[in-house]
Amino acid sequence: MDKKTLDFHLCDHCNLNCYYCDHVSPWCKERTHTLKEFENNLILAKKLENIFSVIHLTGGEPLLVKHIWIYLIKVREIYPDKQIVLYTNGILLPKMTDEFWFTLKHYNIRLHISIYPVLDKKSTMELITEKGVFAYAKEIKKMLDIEWDFTAKNGHEAYSKCFRCPFVYDGKLYPCPRLCLAINKDKNFPDIENSYLDLKDINLSEERILNFLENPTVACDYCVTHKEKNWRITNENDFMENN
Repeated sequence: MDKKTLDFHLCDHCNLNCYYCDHVSPWCKERTHTLKEFENNLILAKKLENIFSVIHLTGGEPLLVKHIWIYLIKVREIYPDKQIVLYTNGILLPKMTDEFWFTLKHYNIRLHISIYPVLDKKSTMELITEKGVFAYAKEIKKMLDIEWDFTAKNGHEAYSKCFRCPFVYDGKLYPCPRLCLAINKDKNFPDIENSYLDLKDINLSEERILNFLENPTVACDYCVTHKEKNWRITNENDFMENN
């Protein structure tokens, strides 16, 4: 973990539903985190302030959040010196209000746009230029096929391939969003108690946090990464297979 990042969800659901979504958004219940819930997570994460340098605001699709600029301002108020990056699939960018664009510029918040095949890259980047905000754009035509296998013992291999995106959700620190959201979807997921740190624990030390983030958890055993697959939208048959 060279340039450490920390991820927060603004919402769990999405308007695109990519089949290989590593935040399992197609199978998440629709949930927008209230401003108070979001602020509580940000404050609890102050325990990690010396560990990370970049905040990722993700989902789901964050632009689905009503009055999202209020959330963005809150992040900057609590973390005045961190780099803040807002992730989006870009579909809703043409509909965003002046308040949104002003907040990005005034509070120095960057955009990361995932350019999926359904998005018009040219018009999207023209809009970004017009608004004068800083943005990254990454074209996505393939995604990793990842699944859970509760008979596997794959921890160190999974960890060696992992992008390592520490994730704060409902006051807990997880090694990645996929594990967190899988646990929240499936209450029978094994080794749940060993899969996160409770940030409300007053005895939680920086040393323990670093050890947690720099080593595979028990749940990493079950993470099996397959080859890249062509990007596609989740369809009705996929929902039937996963329910």
